Amino acid sequence: MQPASSAASQSVLYGDTAEEPEDVVRVGYTLEGWSLTPDGEQLWDFSSDAVEEDLTLYAVWEAQ
Repeated sequence: MQPASSAASQSVLYGDTAEEPEDVVRVGYTLEGWSLTPDGEQLWDFSSDAVEEDLTLYAVWEAQ
């Protein structure tokens, strides 16, 4: 499997929104969005979802 490029970690103040990572690439796939869960069930909305605890976002990929 071809690894994806990685996004940088961010430090965000409680209640603020995170910045959407740019230039994340995985050969043969399209980035569909970011999720709170590895299975892609809880998509993150960078324009409105506030950071209220430490979290990890997972890239959601769609095969081309």
